[in-house]
Amino acid sequence: MENESEKGTRKKKKTTKQKGGKKETQENVSDNTQQQQQQPIVHLPLDFVKHINNVLLTANQRAHWNPEELIPVGTVLRELNAVIIHYERALSEKDERKSGTSTPKSS
Repeated sequence: MENESEKGTRKKKKTTKQKGGKKETQENVSDNTQQQQQQPIVHLPLDFVKHINNVLLTANQRAHWNPEELIPVGTVLRELNAVIIHYERALSEKDERKSGTSTPKSS
């Protein structure tokens, strides 16, 4: 049973519906936004990011993940791969501009 002081400190959460029928509290949304704004941006060498990706891929092959862990692990691997591809393309295009040669992109 709660005493009077505990009742006054308890926060009420307002819920909002989002796509897919998921409910998220407005408090959680604002907390996530504040945390994202406070996160520092870290510049890392592309080779280091590739190395981290390779280590995670190796660990992923050896690990026995719980079902609830599979989606977050897959998401991290996919995002790291997308970052690597993005910057490798940017470096390749930069090198092509420097050398004055350009190869047509195939779709």
